[in-house]
Parts: sequence; structure tokens; C-alpha cells
Amino acid sequence: MANSTTDIIRKFQEPSRYKNWPIASGETLVKGGQVVLNASGYLENGSDTASYIAGGIVMSLSSNTAPTADGGEYAVVDTETEYEVTCNDTLTQASVGSLVACADNSNVTTTVNNIAFAKITRYISANKAIVSCKGICNMPLRTS
Repeated sequence: MANSTTDIIRKFQEPSRYKNWPIASGETLVKGGQVVLNASGYLENGSDTASYIAGGIVMSLSSNTAPTADGGEYAVVDTETEYEVTCNDTLTQASVGSLVACADNSNVTTTVNNIAFAKITRYISANKAIVSCKGICNMPLRTS
């Protein structure tokens, strides 16, 4: 097969920071809540669970309580946002650049066991910071 000598027209999908992902059965996701993708690829409220992947921040209240099947409803998630968050641990200016994990859907912890959810970009106080999930959400944590 010979190489083309004329322009090649390709269709590309622009990368988007907003993802429309299916919700796990029984989950109610609040606007502004931190979410993760479970091992089956469905959204759940934020947690630091092995085999899960950081998702991002939910853009509006979303629920999959009826129907109850996984994927019965979808939620729009921002995977690149910066936001203020409460940390369960004591922070200092030296915490800037540290990775954090979800303690739940609204708080973070500096103890990252399985999922790095965001990076601290600005120190506010001993328990508040601005974090960014850009470049971290929807990426598995590499341990090697």
C-alpha cells in the first residue's frame, strides 16, 4: 500500500473536561460532590477504594435509585476543575503540591491509600485548601 500524497481529512473529537458517565445502582450524587468510578465503570460517591478511579466533581444532583440497575441514569462530571475543599488532616503551606484522596463525597485526606483524587494548589488554612483534579481524575494511580 502506498502513502497518500494528498491531504488526509480526519474527524477528531475535541477532548472535554465534562464526562457523562453512568451511575451505580442505589447512588445519589449531590451537586459539587466528589465521585469515583467503581471497578465496573459506574459512578459512586467519593471514596479511597482499591480498583476505583478518581472521577471528578458532579455538576448537578443525580440519582439512580429508580431504576435500580447500574447505568440506569447518568451524571455530568467535571474532570478538570479547581475547588475549595475541607481536609480531614492538618494542612500547612508545605502541603501545596501534595496529593489528596477522597475521605467521602465532600472532604479529602492527605493519606492516599488507593486513589489520588486531586493535588493541593493553594493553602487556605489548617483544614482548607484549593485542589485541582486536572490531570488526575479518570487516571489510575500508578504505583510502579
